[in-house]
Amino acid sequence: MGYLFTGMITAAYSYREEVLEAGDGFYMSPAMSPQPRQAASFLQFSPAKELAEVRAVMMVNAQQMQGA
Repeated sequence: MGYLFTGMITAAYSYREEVLEAGDGFYMSPAMSPQPRQAASFLQFSPAKELAEVRAVMMVNAQQMQGA
């Protein structure tokens, strides 16, 4: 869960896409692939287990986007 202060992020799921804009609250599941559209500033808070799952998926996705 979190809050987007500035910027824009697209949250891509296998079955849909969600655009988050400044001022939006959000919930990102581990199956989500975030794609920044603009530089973004956000606060993310979650129970530790769920947050670790989301961060692991975000790291894999970021590495794939960079061709690592």
